[in-house]
Amino acid sequence: AWDDKHRISTAWDVWSLGIMIVNAVTGKLPYQFQGQTQLLKQVMNGYLNLPPVPSELQEIVRGCLQQNRRKRWTAQQVLDAVQNNTSRGAIPVVPPIPQEGSNPIDSFLGSLFNPSPKSEIEDLDLTSVRRGISYYKLRDLLAAKKWKEADRETAERMCEVMGRQSEGWMRVEDLEKFPCKDLKIIDKLWVHYSRGKFGFSVQKKIWEECGSPTEYNDDWERFWDRVGWREGGREMSYTNVIKKRHVASLPFVGRSTIVDFTSCVMTRDLGNVRLVILERLGNSEGVLFSRATTCKL
Repeated sequence: AWDDKHRISTAWDVWSLGIMIVNAVTGKLPYQFQGQTQLLKQVMNGYLNLPPVPSELQEIVRGCLQQNRRKRWTAQQVLDAVQNNTSRGAIPVVPPIPQEGSNPIDSFLGSLFNPSPKSEIEDLDLTSVRRGISYYKLRDLLAAKKWKEADRETAERMCEVMGRQSEGWMRVEDLEKFPCKDLKIIDKLWVHYSRGKFGFSVQKKIWEECGSPTEYNDDWERFWDRVGWREGGREMSYTNVIKKRHVASLPFVGRSTIVDFTSCVMTRDLGNVRLVILERLGNSEGVLFSRATTCKL
């Protein structure tokens, strides 16, 4: 598993990792040999006799055991593949977030051979209190890290729960009565799949740190700055909010689905969900976070 100039490189470690994975999950080595000389020839010639490997690990093993070092996966590619499989439920472990300076291979091995306890998200009931509505699609979008699509799905399901799907927006009184079960489901999904970066509860914590404002004032502007909805004193466009994905900036639904036409100054379409910019966003968003407090998010 050395390179074409016979120099030691990190590609050696990735090759070894592939061998270790095969051996760990099958109890066998991907070679049939008698003696070290025969083994060395098989390695040099790229001959592999892979035993059956679980489907969720096949791509990773192939990437690790590429004979051509330039086509062989990097340690980061291995870790990314594990995290992607985990988010889809293919590998039933949750890899730890690598710390700065840590070895991605060590992180991978720790997650593969030291499974974490079953996550509460696996047992989460994803059905709404409203018959016929569920959050399975939202879960899948978040698991795939499709943040914009997940934000839109969140807004649409919230409107549907309150019978406002055709309007594409909710009134303040709708938020005051929004079902706690649904709000908790949405929040847990966002928090889990963003690893604590996004979610109503994340936004609520910052809102409370800014004084829990309930009307548009300096505290609200400070809140918008902290969650990435404003930058340099100017309101961020939805496109830039999605692009930059500042901590706590999502879901953006808190702003995109709340309307009070007595204070509405401008509207524009965002897919099927109408994004409305209010003169008094503070009051409407305050209701959302107050509801989150009531629901014990």
